[in-house]
Amino acid sequence: GQQRQHDRILILAPSPENPQDSNYVFEMTEFLRSRAQTKFRHKWQVIQDDVVEELLVSSGFDPRTIIPDEMVEQVARSLQANGYMYGVLKRNGATPFAIYRIVDVTRSGMSGWMQVQGQPGDPPRSFADRVADSLDNQVRAADYAKDCNARRDRSDFDRARQSAGRAFEVYENHPSAAICLSYVFQALQYGVDSVVWAYEKATRGDSLFIDAWEDLAREYIRAGDTANAVGAYERLLANDPSNNEIRRTVAMGQFTTGNPERGFEVLEEGLQREPDNMDFVRLKQRMCLDAEDWQCALDVSAMIYERDTSRVGNMEFLNSIIGLAATVNDTAAMITWYEEALRYEPESQQLLIPFAGIIEAQF
Repeated sequence: GQQRQHDRILILAPSPENPQDSNYVFEMTEFLRSRAQTKFRHKWQVIQDDVVEELLVSSGFDPRTIIPDEMVEQVARSLQANGYMYGVLKRNGATPFAIYRIVDVTRSGMSGWMQVQGQPGDPPRSFADRVADSLDNQVRAADYAKDCNARRDRSDFDRARQSAGRAFEVYENHPSAAICLSYVFQALQYGVDSVVWAYEKATRGDSLFIDAWEDLAREYIRAGDTANAVGAYERLLANDPSNNEIRRTVAMGQFTTGNPERGFEVLEEGLQREPDNMDFVRLKQRMCLDAEDWQCALDVSAMIYERDTSRVGNMEFLNSIIGLAATVNDTAAMITWYEEALRYEPESQQLLIPFAGIIEAQF
């Protein structure tokens, strides 16, 4: 396709570590948007203050709202940004210090992290100038990443690789260039190791790059590297703790690759977030049984019986709980579960005889 002449770039106010810097970050960002628009006018269309404020007000927010990290992507897409940057502003004494994350949405090439150190007492305009100057390398690397993608589209794979290499000279693990290179390697049918190398480079360049972690996990699985695949899923879970599917994958993955303690820990964290999640409870039961942790299996089975009405009076399930109670020598539990079973089959000799034996042994 034809390349855009200008990329729409969203520059968001960094979150101030000290709330007293709230005005500072907004003033600095207003200067930065204006300065970046002038500086990169041949490449960028910087989304200006009024457009950002209008979106916030129409969404019910104060126009000077620091957008929380988890909403940044949504705001960028609402404003049809091709790339965006957001971050934090800290201070070392009187010296401002900003850390920005730069994210590519639709082939702007802008990606990675940037740190900007100010001078003591920098007013907002001066610090904005420093941030704009620090963007020079980012924009150069982004140009090479865009060129890599454009050449890849035309199946000019050699030149695409050269462009990615130039991006890496400017920014060592440039995420967008690394992703472009992964596609080139796949198009050329390179081995899985080359593709893994490219995705690893992307995740080193941006540890919050969820798509790259997902792709990397998939390639590790293709390479038969289960342990590293589980590690990649761990990173995905850290970025998205409410994703239950990934949590199950991590729990089972850790359990089956020789880290049962971590597997149980991941599952417990899930149950703390959602105590009634029966998928997690059933998976925990399976893991307890596989680990031959009979006490754990007994406790979880009792929990399932209490919560899952389809198990009530199910003799197969009750017999398995009685068996677990006998295995761990828990007389009180055996009595409880024999009594529960006898409520449903009061005439059963298979239940009455052993139950009578346990009761007699108590006296």
